Amino acid sequence: MIQKDSIQIGTDKATLTLEDGSEIVLEKGESVETDKASSNGEQLVYTDGQESPEKIIAKNILTIPRGGQFVLVLADGSKVWVNSETRLRYPVAFAANKTRGSGIGIWGSLF
Repeated sequence: MIQKDSIQIGTDKATLTLEDGSEIVLEKGESVETDKASSNGEQLVYTDGQESPEKIIAKNILTIPRGGQFVLVLADGSKVWVNSETRLRYPVAFAANKTRGSGIGIWGSLF
């Protein structure tokens, strides 16, 4: 007898690791708010659209497990679709007069 494994559609789930190392689980149907972002369980949105004059800007990490997916809206309004088994390190704000790619790290795939 041949057993077929069905492929499940990705669900909205992620783990947000803050600069201080604390972790927040993001799941569909669960609302979360931090001082710079909010999540409805389907996307994480950073609301501070202003450039930061600070020299050191905090970076968070969004980790998507196998079978997961998530949408991230960065502080500058850029929208990123993050795929399963992907890890993304990004600044919570962007420094004035610096390129936007500065400080972003990608392990996996995103669109």
